[in-house]
Amino acid sequence: DVYKRQVVAPANVPLTVTSPNGGEVITMGELITITWNSNPAMVGDTVRIGLHKGTDFLGWVVWECPNTGIFQDVIPAGLVPAGSDYRIRVQSASNRALRDLSDYFFSLVD
Repeated sequence: DVYKRQVVAPANVPLTVTSPNGGEVITMGELITITWNSNPAMVGDTVRIGLHKGTDFLGWVVWECPNTGIFQDVIPAGLVPAGSDYRIRVQSASNRALRDLSDYFFSLVD
């Protein structure tokens, strides 16, 4: 089951986005897999996943999902413009200060 992945981050690193983490080309309308490592004792049982374009926060891909380290979804075609400056944010649902962004930009294409 894809949602049973759990990779624990080092004790001093609460949350780290692992994919997409930069350089990927993702076609809108196709399945995207978002992965992260976390310290569940710090982050909690649930996370939020957001989408950034450049410096702008566009919104939440999912408001709350289990902190299993993996989430799959589809970014519908036409929802956002194609571009090469996207990043994913994974954030603790209980503590907004515990979050991480993709290290580098990835592309969303039509």
